[in-house]
Amino acid sequence: MYLSSSAKKTLWYIERVDDTWVRLRDKDGFYLNVEKGYIEASKVPPAFFSAQWKFSVVDGYNLIINRWTGVYLHNQKMEQEASAGNPAWYSAQWTMEDKNGNALAAKDFSLNAYTSLLPNQQSYYKLENIKYESTPVFLDINRTKSSELANMADYGGDNSGKAWKFTLVSDGWYKINNLKLGGSKVLAIAKNTDGKYYFVLTDFANYPNQLWRMIQFKDPAFLNYVKEKNLKPEKFSSMYYTLVSKQHHLEAITALSKIDKAPRLLYYGFNLGIYNENPFELNWRVAPVDDIAAIKNIPLSQSEQAALVKESSDRAIQILNEAILKATPIAASPFQPPAGNIKGQPVEVAAGGGFGVLLSGGLNGGREYTEEEWENAMSKAYKIPVIYYNNSNFETPITFSYTDENGQLVSRNYKAVKPGSNSAFYLDPYCTFVTLRVFDNSGVKEVYKSPKFIRVKGVKIYLNGTVNAPTSAVWDY
Repeated sequence: MYLSSSAKKTLWYIERVDDTWVRLRDKDGFYLNVEKGYIEASKVPPAFFSAQWKFSVVDGYNLIINRWTGVYLHNQKMEQEASAGNPAWYSAQWTMEDKNGNALAAKDFSLNAYTSLLPNQQSYYKLENIKYESTPVFLDINRTKSSELANMADYGGDNSGKAWKFTLVSDGWYKINNLKLGGSKVLAIAKNTDGKYYFVLTDFANYPNQLWRMIQFKDPAFLNYVKEKNLKPEKFSSMYYTLVSKQHHLEAITALSKIDKAPRLLYYGFNLGIYNENPFELNWRVAPVDDIAAIKNIPLSQSEQAALVKESSDRAIQILNEAILKATPIAASPFQPPAGNIKGQPVEVAAGGGFGVLLSGGLNGGREYTEEEWENAMSKAYKIPVIYYNNSNFETPITFSYTDENGQLVSRNYKAVKPGSNSAFYLDPYCTFVTLRVFDNSGVKEVYKSPKFIRVKGVKIYLNGTVNAPTSAVWDY
């Protein structure tokens, strides 16, 4: 906030006195006051009205008015002073910036200047977070972690985490309990080390961060922007509110004058997770819960019913597959390790007394292999062959999928197999759910899909015909 006609700016910290008045403290701990009849920053007792100020809004600017004398802060005579003034004077109308130099929209720091929600303390309410999306979302207890909150749409089943009760504590401040959690936990506000606010649930101890008001804070810049850009302004046609805590009041709301960068607009446009939001920047529509029993048993939506049917169907298929798997024997490999040795390398054979003796040459009933032949034979040893033959008239890219011996899903794409060629795969006998898919030259259109082999078995798969009229055959190895 500017406090002189020079370009120098002074950073002032706003300290709340009550629901109307604030004190302005500089970085040295001095308070702006008129105790001596003129404006200065000095040490002043907290109870002195001379250091207490009220912010009022006129034409998008703030008037700063002293509690003790009613004088205005202005620079009508081109110097800083506090004296009787006129609200229409431009010299008495001030703009504010945050500590980073961002211009702030004017706001009245007096909560008494705003209309507050007067809830029925015997009722529960749903708090709809007004978003750009068409599906309404409400402040709710996280379904998987009851100590956390989330913004969630209605779902089938118990939605009592969306029902909140306001109980008056004192001077217009309420504690807010949740139906699902009972009366022990209340809504509170906390602050991360990075300065971001977030909702928490705590045991009630009458702390300021557990006491709330809901006020009609209608940010004109925000509403005008939503209307000009046609961002569903009808969502704001009914009454809505902003949650304010007794600990933070309106100071926690960052109403930037450049509305396209304001948090309130960003939170309206994007359905962010609750912990990524400043709860003070959210717009809430409040609606009473008319039927407690009904909110605890909301019928499943069509999509939820479909998801439930799919889950049941998938589970049934899984059980069936597991049963078939148990009943299907494990295939025996036609390939054994090579008997013999690599040419030029010694081979160990059994000798008397159980000790091995190293001999050279193709002894012990074996044969000599080249190193390439040996590695090829070893790679097939104890494995089950699946061989694909392309007898069609077009190249065929293929995808080979299975669950390996460790239970991991494997899916691999292979380059096109030319007509008259084949591609062989050798799998561990414990591989399951094996499928081969064949595509046309583009690699997009699937022209053949093999049966799903519950357990891997030795097979030869033949693709015949043309791309428009393929035929296939599966032979046991």
